[in-house]
Amino acid sequence: MGKKLRIVELYLAEVAQKIKKNFNSHRGTNKFIGYPVKDYMTDYKKRIPNYDTSKLFMDKNPQTVQRFVIDDDYFVYESAIINLTEKQLIDRIGERVQELKEHYSEVYLIRMDENMHRESAKSENMKLHEFNPNAKDVHFEGFQPDFILYLQNADFFLQVFIEPKGGKIEEQQWKEDLLLYINEHEAELAFEDEIDDVKIKGLKFYTINDGRNTLKQLAQIAIDGEFRGLSM
Repeated sequence: MGKKLRIVELYLAEVAQKIKKNFNSHRGTNKFIGYPVKDYMTDYKKRIPNYDTSKLFMDKNPQTVQRFVIDDDYFVYESAIINLTEKQLIDRIGERVQELKEHYSEVYLIRMDENMHRESAKSENMKLHEFNPNAKDVHFEGFQPDFILYLQNADFFLQVFIEPKGGKIEEQQWKEDLLLYINEHEAELAFEDEIDDVKIKGLKFYTINDGRNTLKQLAQIAIDGEFRGLSM
């Protein structure tokens, strides 16, 4: 009896995992819809946990979440409830703001916390969904990048999706693949309002101390790429 019960438990656990993964199943398309930023920028609802999130992943990188005051014009909030990897990303982008302003009149880093609209229909609007027809394992759940770097000059608007990661990233590799797929298939992207002055790009995961050279990729896209029509 005990063995049969264990088999049933394992089966139900597997079913629960699949239901949770595909509860909001949605196959993505190459069409992007624009939403007013003012309708999506709201105060933080996130609570500060009293544990080190790195322990959840058996990772040595510091991921303790806390509130940081960020008194810089390029960051759209006065403070942010983030971990140390995310704080490091904000600081390192801050070090490059002046260089970015040589090419863009507007430079803003937006923190997009999924808790902002968790109780609202808006919670799905900002999520990216996999639309690569050749993807080996289709993920229907979608995800919302943690940061959007907004850049504007006289010729175009550029939005760069950035996703910091601590701990093991193998299980979330599909998210990075999606961000890079956007870059590689720019010509296939479509916008609901049929606009031609908006560019969308994605970066590799940002890890502690920029171990994946994510900021170098940002420079290639936002600065070097500016003079080549961002067709990287």
